Amino acid sequence: MGCGQSLNQVKNDGQMTEAEKNRLENFTSKSNIRSLYQFSGVLGKGGFGTVKLAQLKSGISEKKVAVKIIEKSRLKDKQYALLRELEILKTLDHPNIIKFYEVYQDEMFFYICMEYCAGGELLERITSQKCFKEREASRIMEKVFSAINHMHSKGIVHRDLKPENILFLNKYNDSEIKLVDFGLSKKCDSTNQQLNTMVGTPLYVSPNVLKGKYDKTCDDWSAGVILYILLVGYPPFYGKSRSEIFKKIEKGVFSMEGPEWDLVSEDAKDLVKKMLVVDSKKRMTVDQALKHPWILKYQKKASFTPSITKSGSTTAQDLDHVDPKIINMLKNFRSPCKLRTEIMKVLVNQLNEKEIEDLKTAFRQIDKDQTGMIKVHELRDVMEKAGHKSSKEQIEKIIRNISPSQETKDVSIKYSEFIAATLDQIIYVKAEKIWSLFKYFDPSNTNYITIDDLKEIFLRNGRNIPDNEIKSMLKEVSPKTSGRITLEEFKKIMVGEELDIKS
Repeated sequence: MGCGQSLNQVKNDGQMTEAEKNRLENFTSKSNIRSLYQFSGVLGKGGFGTVKLAQLKSGISEKKVAVKIIEKSRLKDKQYALLRELEILKTLDHPNIIKFYEVYQDEMFFYICMEYCAGGELLERITSQKCFKEREASRIMEKVFSAINHMHSKGIVHRDLKPENILFLNKYNDSEIKLVDFGLSKKCDSTNQQLNTMVGTPLYVSPNVLKGKYDKTCDDWSAGVILYILLVGYPPFYGKSRSEIFKKIEKGVFSMEGPEWDLVSEDAKDLVKKMLVVDSKKRMTVDQALKHPWILKYQKKASFTPSITKSGSTTAQDLDHVDPKIINMLKNFRSPCKLRTEIMKVLVNQLNEKEIEDLKTAFRQIDKDQTGMIKVHELRDVMEKAGHKSSKEQIEKIIRNISPSQETKDVSIKYSEFIAATLDQIIYVKAEKIWSLFKYFDPSNTNYITIDDLKEIFLRNGRNIPDNEIKSMLKEVSPKTSGRITLEEFKKIMVGEELDIKS
């Protein structure tokens, strides 16, 4: 694509404060990662280190992860950037945003265990395909828009959206996509907060960034550039030098002439034109783009032609029809003990995409606004269509049962909370699964789970839970507990005594 080098002017962070050092420590375990993971091939190398493929030696599933190995000596005074990226990733919870699972450190390295995307970059597919059929381009862009919409709803601006930062989960054409690389992302404290640091990649940077005064709409512009490239295979703003590219970007001058554009629909052209508007106040946002006729047209066509994809996942389901079994599971969900809630968070991270494909589809069917969160009106609409008339208060109660930690009035269900609430217990907590999960929570290999074991596993997963809270969780399960959990007690926590554990 040329001119792909970063124009980042992010300053060194200097010395971290003690509070920031503690926050970074709260994300990381100091256990020996090589005793827990089997490492295989190198996936890539970058400025700060290497990315390797790995798999838990005694995992709950055979899921593979990408481990980013970062040399501390290379980070030097940029450890705050690592902390910021981890905190942002922890905030985000969306099917099209990369997840980080565990973080370790030793004297020389940080190890970040993340989702493994075997399908490569969107840029690689653009290079090989030149351009995409509109149906495929629309499917990709809908997911990109939805992921950005989720980020923006959380007050996060990516600032470096480009095809290199969109990965495919597998090699198939219908592969899920994941937005990655939040190293330049910024959390904004208010909706209208203005940013001024020049960051990004020249071909995709917005005119507002070049002027040094911008907000989250810089991501909308970058998404428009990606859409343009998907349709015709080359970028809208190009030149022999950065200054030439920047002049074109600042003027918003781009062409839709040529034989390749003759094959592009008017709806697609209209969306491009509305996203590549220099005035950010008049620029179409990703939230608006999700409602554009070009997106809705292909979404509607897909929704009534059920099929099994090459990758084995079900697609093209009726967007107005959610599996009644899932609706009933949500309706009848009862708040579990806090310890089980925390264990389920870990279990969800251990499951592969294929295992949760139907649940992910159901989540998207309910999340009509595509914010990556299920809100009261969305769940109420789905319940009513399924024949369950409920008041706003009843729906709010269901949501609070599923997501009990919310303090605000505007309650919602996060993606991972939805998966945990709708997992079929009979399938996912069979005897062998429970044993694997039990052993994962028994890092000391004593065949008991202790307070120290729980603290260690929660820490690996980015949650530093105080000892007194863990003790409280254990008391909730068993007031007379000895401070450790046996396998039989663990089974009762996971499925309840009334359920028959079948192998």
